[in-house]
Amino acid sequence: QFCITIGLISSMLIVYKQLNYALHKDLGFKTENIINVSHGSVGAKQKVLIEEIKKLPGVVNASASFGIPGLETTANGYQPEGTEQPQLFNALFVDDNFFNTFGLELLEGRNFREGENSDIKEFIVNETLAKQLNWKNAVGKSMFRDEKHEIIGVVKDFHVGLIYSKIPPLIISKEWAERYYSLSIALKPEETQKTIEDINSLWNNMMPGVPFNYSFMDTKFESL
Repeated sequence: QFCITIGLISSMLIVYKQLNYALHKDLGFKTENIINVSHGSVGAKQKVLIEEIKKLPGVVNASASFGIPGLETTANGYQPEGTEQPQLFNALFVDDNFFNTFGLELLEGRNFREGENSDIKEFIVNETLAKQLNWKNAVGKSMFRDEKHEIIGVVKDFHVGLIYSKIPPLIISKEWAERYYSLSIALKPEETQKTIEDINSLWNNMMPGVPFNYSFMDTKFESL
């Protein structure tokens, strides 16, 4: 009985340490005061949606994407410059507000320029990908997928999948804008509920028949 009790306590301590680690781990991007709305209709109206949402006094920034940091990404085959075979890399497809909305840090190069037709063929990669390819100066390098894509920046690593797993090599692109399904909105901490109500009202006017189902990013990570 005593041995079983000690074993149970030991197991509980391990679980507690794992949960504590997960809850306090630096994800590499902001989750506080960011809400997320996901729906397949976002892509068609993302530009005007973001323009109107950013006018609200309680909104800091807003971004549309295909994929959600730390939760959902896709993966594609790319052939890096200097190699002979394609490699499978994780990918996030984002707009030009994405980096500022999530507070991501560029280590090298520049962000995507504003405008839906700007930098749609250029890539930003994470530091893990640059290290894996031994690219000490990644800016100016290229990837091939159907056509040539120039690397314009390197972003500091952030979690794109399960927080217990290693950060994978990642490509960030502005392609696929019409398929963006995720809308992430950074809010000012004061009057959060009032701002959400304003966004809800705006959403209902612009997206009739589409439910405004939102979640807080930090709460979503805690529940996971």
